[in-house]
Formats: sequence, structure tokens, C-alpha cells
Amino acid sequence: MKELALIDGDLITYPCSASAENDPLDIAISRANELLHRIIFETAAKEYQVFISGSGNFRYDIYPLYKANRLDKPRPVHLDAVREFLITEWKAELVNEIETDDRLGIEHNRHGLSSVLCSFDKDMLQLPGISIVTGK
Repeated sequence: MKELALIDGDLITYPCSASAENDPLDIAISRANELLHRIIFETAAKEYQVFISGSGNFRYDIYPLYKANRLDKPRPVHLDAVREFLITEWKAELVNEIETDDRLGIEHNRHGLSSVLCSFDKDMLQLPGISIVTGK
């Protein structure tokens, strides 16, 4: 059992919002809530931290076309509301100037092997220890 589940909230907000694109907001929120509960249950962690993207990213200063392939993609209708739900109800922390997966790596290094990374971002596979990385 790990002490701390480090959860990539972006990989909860986007799919739960997108999957409820034609449904009422409460469906998207219910899916996000259920997924978070399932992650905590399956990790059996005593504590959790949820991180979601805030503003800025130093990578755009280095390479302005970073993730340019996403510019024309529409955002899910319920995305902002689901993000707000994670901030309000799950105390998700906004990550500014770096990516959420960068922050997860920083926190994982800080907490050592007492933490488990909860994400399906393949970048997490670079880090030592236990990661729960699942397909989309």
C-alpha cells in the first residue's frame, strides 16, 4: 500500500467531459467523481493529491508551436465545470508554468516510493517506482 496517490487531474477532466458532450453536466461530474473514487480505492492510498493544468507553460517560450496540433481542436463543453468541480470538491491544485505531468514527477521524487503515480500519460513511465498507467 502506498501512502500518497498523485493524480493527473487533466486526464480525468478531459475524457469525462468529452464522454458527456451531449449529456447534462451532472453526467460529466458524476464520471469524474466516480473515476477519482475508483483510483483512490484501487491504490489503497491513505492520501491523495490531484493536479490540473493552470496557466502558462515554459515550453511555449522555447518553442511557440509546442502542441500546435491541438489548437484547432474544440474543448469539451463541460470541461471548465468539471475542472472547477475538481478544484472545489477534490481540492485539485492548479499547476502553472509547467505541465501537470512535470509536477507529478516533482512530487513523486519528493515523496519517494511512498507515492503512486495515477495517470495514463506515457511520460510517467520514465519515473522510478510504481505507476498506474492505463490506455485511453
